[in-house]
Amino acid sequence: MKNFIYKIVMPFSLVICAIAFTNNLKGQSTYYSTHASPSSGNEYDYSFGGICIGCYVASPSNAATMSMTDSTHLYMTVGALNSISAQLELTDTANSTFGVVISRNTGLLNLSALNAITLRTYKGGVLKETFNGGSLLSLSLINGSKQSVWANASQTFDVVEIEIDNALGALWDFNIFYAFGTYVTPLPVKLISFNAKTPQPTTVNLNWQVADEENCKGYTIMHSVDGKSFNKLMTLPAKNLNEELSTYDFSHQLIATGRAYYYLLIEEMNGEMSKSATVTVDGRVAINTNPLVNYYPNPVTDNLTLTLNEPLTGLAIYNHLGQVVYQEQSEAGSAIHVIDLKDLVTGLYYLKIENAEGQSSIIQFSKL
Repeated sequence: MKNFIYKIVMPFSLVICAIAFTNNLKGQSTYYSTHASPSSGNEYDYSFGGICIGCYVASPSNAATMSMTDSTHLYMTVGALNSISAQLELTDTANSTFGVVISRNTGLLNLSALNAITLRTYKGGVLKETFNGGSLLSLSLINGSKQSVWANASQTFDVVEIEIDNALGALWDFNIFYAFGTYVTPLPVKLISFNAKTPQPTTVNLNWQVADEENCKGYTIMHSVDGKSFNKLMTLPAKNLNEELSTYDFSHQLIATGRAYYYLLIEEMNGEMSKSATVTVDGRVAINTNPLVNYYPNPVTDNLTLTLNEPLTGLAIYNHLGQVVYQEQSEAGSAIHVIDLKDLVTGLYYLKIENAEGQSSIIQFSKL
């Protein structure tokens, strides 16, 4: 496995508590290295950092069994100048507090002993984080002589490793009972604000601010011209910058003045969706009640047929983003005009037409 150091400064503390307390907190679960029939190299693995005469590991699978009373006995002789490590797989993926419960047969661990201990986390066999020494690790007294050596992770993991260094030549005679890791349900993204402004008659600027977006996948902007039928404008991925507030901006270019409606769909990493309140602005498409042209069919599949009430000087078709997808500039003298729309994708469109006097009309249609 590739090694790298990822340090999070955390003050040393020695408190009396039980690891199981995390199960009583809403949104948290604690997983242990408690497999029914653990196999070496899979649910557990032990190794020495070199040749260690007189060093041994007894009952190596006990720290990975369903029993919380049996333990693995590890022994390193005085002056071995070596290290020993144990990797223990959890029964599920965790993302928060993690550690190993041990007991030292020569007395309780203290701050100086922590300087010889390193904790690591892995996910899918890849090293995620490393914590070493009293500035990064903490101690908790479980009961009797049992203690947990633990730290706070910032990445998800499924394997916990403890390594004890014997560089000081001390006698290490201790037991490993189990490893543990806490899973904390990520907070849902919190929408602080969602606003829409029209700096120009044909532009809508959308802005929103969010907090707690570590578990957010992205934001989908929904738009409507009547407040009832909404269409997707754009999906923006979440920034996930771990900042107190994240700000997003989106500019919607319009084709005429009128009223517009917008809301956000917020998608979490687990697939859950939430919806913002709807904001309304003036500055979107005004659908004419007396257009310069009649049209059929609607929805259209292949050809859109126009019945002209008077000669037109030009026409253009816009998609829901306000982008021109079809355009003509001509003196249309025929009363019937057919537009081939076979190549247009399914969606909502707007047809804008103009006559010689500069008057314009906008009609809305759907393409199947």
